[in-house]
Amino acid sequence: MSTVVVYKSKYGSAKRYAEWIAEELGADLRNADETEVKDLAPYDTVIYGAGIYIGCIAGIALIANNFRQLKNKSVIVFTVGVTDPEEKRRTEDLLLKNFTPEMMKKIRVFHLRGALDYNKLGLVYKLMMKKEKIEEVDEVRKEELLPLFAYLDSPKTKTVAPILPAEGSTKIYDTPRLTIETRHVHLPNGKDRNYLFVQPVPAVCILPTDEEHVYLIRQYRAVINEYILEVPAGGMDHAGETPLQCAKRELAEEARFSAKEFVPRGHIYSTPGFCTEKLWLFEARGLNPCEDCARDEDEIIDVVQVKKNEVFGMIARGEIVDAKTIALLTRVLAKVNTD
Repeated sequence: MSTVVVYKSKYGSAKRYAEWIAEELGADLRNADETEVKDLAPYDTVIYGAGIYIGCIAGIALIANNFRQLKNKSVIVFTVGVTDPEEKRRTEDLLLKNFTPEMMKKIRVFHLRGALDYNKLGLVYKLMMKKEKIEEVDEVRKEELLPLFAYLDSPKTKTVAPILPAEGSTKIYDTPRLTIETRHVHLPNGKDRNYLFVQPVPAVCILPTDEEHVYLIRQYRAVINEYILEVPAGGMDHAGETPLQCAKRELAEEARFSAKEFVPRGHIYSTPGFCTEKLWLFEARGLNPCEDCARDEDEIIDVVQVKKNEVFGMIARGEIVDAKTIALLTRVLAKVNTD
C-alpha cells in the first residue's frame, strides 16, 4: 500500500506530526503548498494534516474540492489545535463546517493537540486563547498519534483482504489471552496453504530511563528455566485498554515506577512466521518510585539499573538475549555513545 502524508503548518506542530507519521509508515512526505491533486494520484492512502484557524482546517480545499478524484482512496485527515480532542461537540462542529455528509462517511478524522506559544501568536489569536483560558503547551507529543496508528493497523484499512478462518479451519486452543488454530489460507500469489496461527493479545514493552541509566528487570522464565534481563512488558488484557494505559500499568506492576512521560517508539512483531503478536514500544521518562504497586503471584522480578553506555556491550556478550528488549534498547539508544 503506497501512502503519502501531506501537511500545511504555520507554527510547526502539524509538520512535526506529519514527519512522525511518514517515518512510522515509510510514507512520502509533502508540503501542501507545493502539492496539487494530480500529485496524489499514485497513492492508495492520502493522509492530510493541518492546523485549525477560526473553525477551518487550513488548506483543506486540496481534499474537499477534489473529493471525487480521491473518493476511491483511503483518506485520513488529522487536525491540530489547542482544544481537547475529547471535546466531541467542537469536533462535530469542525466536521460539519469543513466536510459534506458524503465526505464525512468516507474520511476518517483525528484531532491532535498542538503546541501553543503565546509569543508566536498574533494579537487576535492571543486574545482568543486567553479568553478561552487555554494554557501554553511546550511541544507536541508522539503519543497523540497512537489512535491514528492503531486505526491504520486495523484490517479494515489494509489493501490486502484480511485472512479469515476458512472451511476446515480448526481451533486448537482458545482463551481470552491466547487463541491457537490452523487455517487454510488463500495467498496473494494465488496459492493455498495451511498455516498455524498463534494469536495472543497485543502487548506493550516499556524502557524506563533517566539521564545516564536504563532500568531492566531480571525475571525468572519457567519455560526456559532461566533468569533473564528484560524490559517491563505485558499484554493488553484489560477490557478497552489502550497501549498507553497498559504501559503505565505494566511499568508500575513490574518495575515499581510511575513516569511523567511515555515516548512512543513504534512497534514490532515478535515472531510473524506463525504468531500475530504485536508489541507497542515505549520509553518512560521522569521516573518516580511506586513501592506499593502489586505484582502478579507468578512474577519473580528484581529491578536492575544499567548504564546506557554499557548496554550494547552487554548485548554483544550475550548478557541480554531477550529479543523484544534488544529491539527497544536499540530504538532508544541507537545514537548513544557506547565507547
